[in-house]
Amino acid sequence: FRDQALARGHQTLQVPAYSSAVLLVEALKQVGRDLTREKLVSTLESIQGFEPGLVPAVSFNAKRRIGALGGYIVGLDIKGKNFRQLGGFVPLP
Repeated sequence: FRDQALARGHQTLQVPAYSSAVLLVEALKQVGRDLTREKLVSTLESIQGFEPGLVPAVSFNAKRRIGALGGYIVGLDIKGKNFRQLGGFVPLP
């Protein structure tokens, strides 16, 4: 998180928000200067295997707009008032 200058609180909200912003920036770069809603949606629907950095690669198409195919298991550190990752990425069955 230091590289992205994110505060330590609310990490469970920051990671997907940051990753979504990275994805949006990539889509906007692909669309270019002639941006329309239709072009942005079409570009997002064509993204395959994009790696935003903090989450596993995401892919989209016209019928599937959910990027994550799994998640991380975390534990609550009550003393530190924080979450801690307990393992790697767990794909959905």
